[in-house]
This record gives sequence, structure tokens and C-alpha cells, in this order.
Amino acid sequence: MRNIIISALLVSSVTLLSFTQYSDYFYPPYLQKKIKKQISKTFDADEFEMIRLVADSNSYAHDFFEIKSSENKLIGYGMVTLTNGCKIGGCDAIQHADNAEYEQFYFSTLYNPNGEIANVKVVEYSSERGYEITAKNWLKQFIGKRGGELRVDKEIDGISGATVSVNSIVNEVNAQQDYVSRVADTMTAER
Repeated sequence: MRNIIISALLVSSVTLLSFTQYSDYFYPPYLQKKIKKQISKTFDADEFEMIRLVADSNSYAHDFFEIKSSENKLIGYGMVTLTNGCKIGGCDAIQHADNAEYEQFYFSTLYNPNGEIANVKVVEYSSERGYEITAKNWLKQFIGKRGGELRVDKEIDGISGATVSVNSIVNEVNAQQDYVSRVADTMTAER
């Protein structure tokens, strides 16, 4: 009986340890490598640290973090977001608005220390439709802009066949700007 209890405690401890490591960020660990590569290329940094910031205790769809060099100098900020893509069954699936379910995708937005967008990348997109938003040429139009007031077909080009995904990413970048502005303004005031 004692061996069973010890075995159960060991399994529980390993499970808790695994959960704790995964819970550092809300997104799956396998995306970490893609995000680190994006940071390295965008900021031309081989060594850096991602420091998670608590932007909103009610948020379950964002991870917001500072990016610091090995010398502890602020390089920028990053945010990984889970948002809606096409409706399950395809973008043209007929569903009632009150129970519409959407496929979801992850994207990462990197910001310069001044709060301007440095890079946007879709890090996981599994829908059969709307994948055009993953194109580097489309995502480049965010660079140098600030979210908050971006509009589809004005500052950001729409994509026929990817309307839901385009609107989702633009709306989320607009929402992210509030977090980034508050932190960037605080950091600037402290300097």
C-alpha cells in the first residue's frame, strides 16, 4: 500500500511540474520556438529574455511580455494572441450568430520600445480557408503603425475569402495597443 501511495505522489508531482512549466504562457509550448525565432530575426538578437507581464488579469487570450537583451536592456515588447478565424465548417457555413463557433489561430505581435509595431506573424493557422492572412507581404503592412485605430480597407487591406480572420487580427492588434501604450508610457516616464 505504501508503494502505491508513493507512486501516486510521484505521478502527481510530475504532473504538477509539467503543468507549471506549461502554464508560464497560455499558448502551447511548441509555439515558443517560432516566437523566439521571430524575435531573433525582428530585433537582430541572438540572446534575449522574455519576461511575462500581467496586462489584464481577466485576459485568457493574450500573453504580454517584455523582451530584454542579455545586458538587461529593453529591446521591445511582444504579445501572443489567440483569436477567431473562419467558422467551423468553413467561412461560408451558415450559423446563427448566437451560437456561431469559430476555428481559432495564434498570432504574435512584436513592438519597438516606443510602442510601434515591429512585426506581426501568424504562428499557427489550421483553418482550411482564410490562410492568406499568413502571407508575409500582407502582414508587413502593420509594421511601423500603432494599433488602436486601424481599420480594414483603410489602413489595412482586406482579403476576399478571409474576412473573419482579417477583422479578428486587426481588432486584436487594436486592443493590444492599450496594453502596449500603458507599459511603453510608464517605461518612458521612468527613464
